[in-house]
Amino acid sequence: MTDKDTPGRTALLSAAQMAGLIAERNLAVRSTSPLVPFVNADEKATKRDLKGTGVLDKEWASSFEILAGADRRVRVLVAGPSEVLVSTYYGMCEGGMGQLVGCWEEDDAIRLSCPWTAEGIASLASMVLLSQPPVAPISLSAQLSQAGFTALVAAVDVVRGSVLDSIRYRRLDPEMRFDYPALEQCLEDGLTEGDARWAVTLFQRVGPEGAPLEREDLDAGFKELVRAELIQTEGDSWEPGLLLRRLAADWRIPLPAVAHEVVTTTGIEHRIAVRGAGPLWTVDHLGLAKDAVAIELRSMHPATYLEGLVGMMKPPASGTGAPADDAAEPAADDAPEAAAPAPERFCRKCGARLRPGKPFCPACGQESPRAT
Repeated sequence: MTDKDTPGRTALLSAAQMAGLIAERNLAVRSTSPLVPFVNADEKATKRDLKGTGVLDKEWASSFEILAGADRRVRVLVAGPSEVLVSTYYGMCEGGMGQLVGCWEEDDAIRLSCPWTAEGIASLASMVLLSQPPVAPISLSAQLSQAGFTALVAAVDVVRGSVLDSIRYRRLDPEMRFDYPALEQCLEDGLTEGDARWAVTLFQRVGPEGAPLEREDLDAGFKELVRAELIQTEGDSWEPGLLLRRLAADWRIPLPAVAHEVVTTTGIEHRIAVRGAGPLWTVDHLGLAKDAVAIELRSMHPATYLEGLVGMMKPPASGTGAPADDAAEPAADDAPEAAAPAPERFCRKCGARLRPGKPFCPACGQESPRAT
């Protein structure tokens, strides 16, 4: 992470201090701002109370303008076995120069952190997910409904359980066949127990609030897996298809895992990344602002994931105008001299050649130092 992407200011304020700050700075708070709960608070800190916090310094001014006018929210969820760490960043779709300001609850207070960039937040995900050398992505993928995904993660836990039992009882060939009651039991255990080393619990915790895993979806989801040949019938029992077997192997312990959710006035994007023991797998929830949620599951290269994550968190490009292809080309006599080719640069972590203008190494996902 570069100095430009690292937050240079942080503060921990009480609710009364937040309310006093809004009044002191005379902030115009829009309805989508995280400052809304403090606007009409009964208790407000005085200017004297706020002086020791540093938030009245001029360096904070633009950050509070962004928080007051925020219409874009980036929520990051980092899953551990027993808890999920949540941090939230706010920005403006227009204005704010792409800057994000961290604002979340911490120990009965409000943590403020700024300035952040999309690249800086993506670098944190890289540190969590890519501490080990990356594994090449594979061609297997799936597109499922919410019900189908619910059945899939329950089936992953069933197959994983069989593999773990074979290790425990020293059986060389694990029993892969399972029945519907086993699927029901794994879903129930995942929804009621608190161990995110199992897929059902993990995806329930880091999934979008508007698309939880539901018991009543299991039957329809199971039928969807059969139609997609992710599960193959054999009499009264079933065997996992190739993708299900691969997920059970890669997600023996499906951690580390990180989710990013971007909410604007026009839509919601939610992406979960799971490293586990194989390639980096991503789970994209589509259509969250509508009634029909679709889920795309695939593995991808770390650099592709990180570059996509940066694009997802950045505000949409503003301004209009003719695309570059339609611009008039200069006459031959007026054409500028060709610039000297940029020197080749190599990754400081793995030694791979870096691509010009790309923020991450194409081989290992390490953030590329900015050219000077």
